[in-house]
Amino acid sequence: MFGPFEEEIKKEFLTFSEIKEGQVVLDVGTGSGFAAALLAKAVGTNGRVYSIDPSENALEKAFSRLKEEKLDKIVVLKKARVEELSFKDNFFDRVSSIMSFHHLSDPVRSLKEMYRVLKPGGILVIVDWTRETTVAPHPKEQLYAPDLLFEFIRKALGIKPILRNFGEWMILKVRK
Repeated sequence: MFGPFEEEIKKEFLTFSEIKEGQVVLDVGTGSGFAAALLAKAVGTNGRVYSIDPSENALEKAFSRLKEEKLDKIVVLKKARVEELSFKDNFFDRVSSIMSFHHLSDPVRSLKEMYRVLKPGGILVIVDWTRETTVAPHPKEQLYAPDLLFEFIRKALGIKPILRNFGEWMILKVRK
């Protein structure tokens, strides 16, 4: 799915997000269910993953993947937009967006919503392609430079994220 970077992305994401068994996690922009499956394996049967996507087609693909991997009892799929989350404040231990942030129409509002539903001490992690990528299946104009995404977070949340730039892709982390 992520070309030659898939294993590296998984490893860095799991390290950065500090996900533990039994946690409740929000997966923003689940798409094909790659992130939902990764998160479900990390939280285990005592945890829960809520995966949202505005696309019914994406949710159907995710459901098929999760069913096939026998993870459908851990993941709750929901048609929703991150800009308008229906979850209570301070609900999630972790909030993640893996290779979907560039699709969001209002990045600042999206960040505020992701942060709102994050518990105190919780972690928000964003993994996304950079404009330098040679493998992303998206136009470069749709992707963010690391410093721009860093600035969105600073503007939306008033805090500086931890940023690691891998050239083709980046990972950002914010602790509430």
